[in-house]
Formats: sequence, structure tokens, C-alpha cells
Amino acid sequence: MTNSESNEISIENKTENSTRWSLITETAAKLIAPIVSMILARLLTPEAFGVIASVNMIVSFADVFSDAGFQKYLIQHDFKDKKEFYLYTDVAFWTNLAISIFAWLIIAIFSEPLANLVGNPGLGNVVCIAALSLPLTSFSSIQMAHYRKTFDFKTLFYVRIISACVPLVVTVPLAFITRSYWAMVIGTLASNIVNAILLTARSKWKPHFHYSFKVLKVMFSYSWWILIESISVWLTSYIGTFIVGLFLTTTEVGYYKTGMSTVNQIITLISVSISNPLFSALSALKNDEERFESVYYKYIRAVGTFMIPLAVGFLLFLGLACRR
Repeated sequence: MTNSESNEISIENKTENSTRWSLITETAAKLIAPIVSMILARLLTPEAFGVIASVNMIVSFADVFSDAGFQKYLIQHDFKDKKEFYLYTDVAFWTNLAISIFAWLIIAIFSEPLANLVGNPGLGNVVCIAALSLPLTSFSSIQMAHYRKTFDFKTLFYVRIISACVPLVVTVPLAFITRSYWAMVIGTLASNIVNAILLTARSKWKPHFHYSFKVLKVMFSYSWWILIESISVWLTSYIGTFIVGLFLTTTEVGYYKTGMSTVNQIITLISVSISNPLFSALSALKNDEERFESVYYKYIRAVGTFMIPLAVGFLLFLGLACRR
């Protein structure tokens, strides 16, 4: 067996193993999320969910720019050695962190106008505090690129499960005490903090103050296409919330977003479980067209096997799925 064939088999084995861990991760996380949602739905009003949906729309849009597509660049690019990989990682980390802090400052300065724009007048302080998650998520995204590039989805499983349990011990008790949307804001921040700490503690790479504008130029020449794609994905996810928020109340936004989130949580159980390992595998096989297509079509068939019956099931049991 040649080195090339051995490498291809190794990648396939890593991909299959990573997919199993990713599926276990998403399944466990999705089992926890509905439990938290059902508890919160009985402790908080639909208006509170509407406020959070509108605030998340602003924060997620800023997060698109703070990531800048560098995570996918690190996963897909082939590096000469570990030293070069770490240099590019340092540049990506410090750039993401700087952009996210700048984005938070902009949001903090214009928090009231932004709150008015999404239909939450007078809640600029909520937007400002919720946006503190931007530096935390930018910190974590680079660490996650390392784990995904090396197919270490087992570590991501443990981290995801722990962070998914944070709402049970933070958000739910706060919701019971405050009966306010602040419970979800603080719970999200706590979850992001735990995520950042765990990913950094277990990572072989730690941030070093190395920077190169030449490296930044190389990465951005690739990543700006990913940035445009991310904006498109954000539009498909939040344009509905924006339109509902413009013409209806925050209570109705809450009903709308809760229904959409319930459906998305179930669909992403399959799609996200497969897409992350698939991207890592295709990145490793990008120079072998035959193997690339083989792995790609294999995963497409697997997704269709689950997703088509799932969609039909939603239509058949629509009333049960929408029942609170």
C-alpha cells in the first residue's frame, strides 16, 4: 500500500470517527436545548423571547464580520509545518479579537438606535451587554479551527456538552428569580465564557503576540468570499425576524422565533453533525478530485436518507411539533 493510499484511508477513518462524535455531540446538545426551552417558555413571556431574538439578530450580524472567514481558512489551507500554522493562527486570532472588540464598541455607542431599528426601543443596554459575547466567540472560533483541522471532535463533544449544560445551572435559576430576558442574556455570556476557557485549556496552541500584515493579506484574499457567504447565510436566518420585528410586536416576534428555532434545532441535528466533519475531510482531499467527489456524494446520500423522511414527518405531525 502506497503512502497516498494509506493517507486516504486514514482520512476516511478519521472522518467517519469524527462524524460519529459530531452526531453524538449534536444529539446530546439538542436533547438538552429543548428541555431548557420548555422550562424557559413557562417562566418567561413570549415578549422576552422576542427581545432576545431581536438582540441576537444584531449580535450575530456583527459576529459574521468578527470571524472574517479565518476559521475556514485555517481548516482548508495546507501549511508547510507547525510553525507556519501557528503563525497564521496567531494572526487570525488577534485580527478576530480586534474586529470583535471594535464591533462591540460600535454597538455600545449606537445601542439605542440599533434597538429602535429592530423594534426594541429603550433596550439599548440589553443590546450592549449581549454584544459582549462577540470577543468570547471570536476567541473560541480559532480554537475550534484547530480541533476540526485535526479531526478532534471528541474534545469538542465534551466542551459542547458542558457549555450546553450551563443554561440549566445559570439561565433557568435566573429566569425563575428575575422572570426577565436578562436570564437568557447572562446565560449566553456564561456559556460563551465556559466554552472559551475549556477550548483554550485543552488546546495545544496558545495565543502568542505574533503578527504579520503580509499573512493577513494572504488570508483575507481567500476569506472575503467566505465573508460574503456568511452574510448571505445570516440574511436567510434573520431577514424574517427583522421583517416581523418591523411590523409586529416583540411578543409576536417571540412566537415566530420560537417556532423557527424548534424546527431548526431538529434539522441541524443532522446537518451540523455531518457538515463540520465533511468540511474538514474535503479540505484534506481537495487535491484529489476522485476521492473528493466520492466522500462528498457519500455524505449527500446520507443526509438525504435522514432529512427527507424528517421533513415529511414534520408535515404529518405539524400539530404535535408546534404544541407548547
